[in-house]
Amino acid sequence: MTPCRWNEQWTRNGVTVVRCETCGFIHQIPFPPAAHSTRLYHEGYYEEMKPDYSRIVQEDAGHFAFWAREKMEQAAALLSAGGTHIPGRVLDVGASFGQFLRHWAAAGWQCAGIEPSSLAAAQAAQIPGVHVVNALLEDTSPHTLGGPFHVVHMGEVLNHMRSPREALTLIHDAFMASGGVLIIETSNDFSQLQYAALQQTRQAVRQQDMWWITPDHVSYFSMDSLCALLEKCGFRIAVRDATFPMELFIMQGDNYLDAPQTGRQCHKRRVAADLNLGRGPQGGLRRTLYRALAEQGAGRSLLVYAVKGTTE
Repeated sequence: MTPCRWNEQWTRNGVTVVRCETCGFIHQIPFPPAAHSTRLYHEGYYEEMKPDYSRIVQEDAGHFAFWAREKMEQAAALLSAGGTHIPGRVLDVGASFGQFLRHWAAAGWQCAGIEPSSLAAAQAAQIPGVHVVNALLEDTSPHTLGGPFHVVHMGEVLNHMRSPREALTLIHDAFMASGGVLIIETSNDFSQLQYAALQQTRQAVRQQDMWWITPDHVSYFSMDSLCALLEKCGFRIAVRDATFPMELFIMQGDNYLDAPQTGRQCHKRRVAADLNLGRGPQGGLRRTLYRALAEQGAGRSLLVYAVKGTTE
C-alpha cells in the first residue's frame, strides 16, 4: 500500500484530518483502529452518539419518504434507459432503521440491507418485504442477500469508512449487476460555504471551529473528489445532485452553530423547501436548482448516481 502523503492538515478536539494526495480525498490520520470502528457501529453508535436518531426518523418520516421516492425515480430512469426491468433488486448499505428501504419495498422492489448496528438492524428487519443482516459490508456475501443488485444505496455511510475505495470496489465487483446504479449521499465538507459560515459567525477561520470534523467521520469528500474516486472504482458518473445548503441560513443571520434550537428550526425550513419544490410540476425545478448547486460544489450533502458498465 502506498503511504499517504499530504501538505494540508487540520486538528479539532484531538481528531486530525489531512488532504491526502495519495488517496485523493481528505481523511483522518491515523485511521481509527478497525476494532474500534466495529465496536462503535455494532454496539454504541445509535445508543451513544445518536440517541435521538430513531425519534428524528419518525418525526421526519415525510422528508425521508420524499428522498426515497426521488432516488427511486432517478434510479429507475437510468435503469430503464439501459433496458433493465423495473422494479428490480435494491441493497441499502448502512440501512439504519429502514427508512429508505421501507418505501422501495412498498413500490415492489426486492429489498435487502446491511446494517452494523444491532439496534437499528432489528428494527429495520421488522419492515414487511425487507431482509436485513446485522453485519459489515466486508463480512457479507451478496448471494446470501439475493444479489447481484440493480441498485445499491449508501446514505451518509461512505464518510464513516476507513477504506472507501476498497468498499466501492467491492460493491462494484461483487454486489452490483451490470448496468446497475449506485446512489451515494455523503456530507459535503470543507466546502466554500462552510468556510463562509465560519467567517460569518467567528470573524476568522479556526481549526477548532470546524464543526464538521468529528471522531466518527473518517473520510471527507467534495463533489470532485467523490466523483474521481467513483471513476477509479469503475463507475460512470450519471447524475450530480445535492441537498439544500444549510449554511445559507447562517449567511442570513440564523447562527445554528451556537443555538441548537435555531438549527432545528432551520432544518424544518429546509424540509419545507424540499417538499414544496419537489411537489407536482415543481419537482423538475427542485432538480434544476439543486443540481446547479451541485455543479458549483454547494449543498449540505452530495448526491451522486453512478452506473456500473453497461446492461448486458
